[in-house]
Amino acid sequence: MYALSDQSPLVYDLRNQPPTLGGILTRIVEGQTRSGLESSTLYIDVTGHIDEETLRVWEGIAGLQASKVVIRKFPAQTYIDSREVEPAYSLRTLSELWLADSGNRFFLKWKEEEVRDVRETLAQLGSPVITVHFRNQDNIENRILESFRQAILEVADSPDFRGAKFVLVGEKPTGTSWDASWFTSSDEIGWGLPQELIASQVADCFIGVASGFCSAAIFSNSPYLIYKDPEHHRQHVSRDIGPDGGIVFAAPEQKLFRQFPDSSHMLEALRDSLRLNVSHPE
Repeated sequence: MYALSDQSPLVYDLRNQPPTLGGILTRIVEGQTRSGLESSTLYIDVTGHIDEETLRVWEGIAGLQASKVVIRKFPAQTYIDSREVEPAYSLRTLSELWLADSGNRFFLKWKEEEVRDVRETLAQLGSPVITVHFRNQDNIENRILESFRQAILEVADSPDFRGAKFVLVGEKPTGTSWDASWFTSSDEIGWGLPQELIASQVADCFIGVASGFCSAAIFSNSPYLIYKDPEHHRQHVSRDIGPDGGIVFAAPEQKLFRQFPDSSHMLEALRDSLRLNVSHPE
């Protein structure tokens, strides 16, 4: 039997819903934000809704956090401080914390040596380095992925960004030839999921189609451009993120758009986010 090591542990109880990557990352950040967690442990119970391979991946992510996080299937027990969150990816609690105190910022905090290794790799690729995420192509209509793919290719070909390096992270798109002078992939670098998530937090900018993977960029200091199909999960997005699709605790250079991407919009937003980030360094 697995014993909880803290006398008064914080446990996020996800036994009644299928946990997602976005939900797991959001609960980690919320737990890391809570006062006193530095000296205690955050537990996330995923009993009953996860296969062993996915559990091992998430355990790996938990093991690389700056504070102690345990993700696993627990035996039946009564928790001292249990928080059942539905949906797990909801940003409402963090938004409420920010509205109560706008000094609150929320970060996914990794072990320093892991972040340093990823930063060193990115520094060797060029400048600026932009991470790009397409999300799981099986779970979303192809029309936003196609417009996103075309916009990324046109941005990479623009005079403003011909010296940039675009790093494909997460789900890799199929059926596209990516010019090696502009693009590389996390597979070619040799990264696993934790390193891809860290890269999305520390690159010069992250550009992606809305998904759980984007949570890493959301919980960072770095600029991001995230595009969400305006008709996809409309009610859920309004409830869990905000009525206009924005994120209340984002910095000015961090942007979530409820629209289909096109190259002119993406170019303007990317220039603006990089300029704002230079004006407000980390």
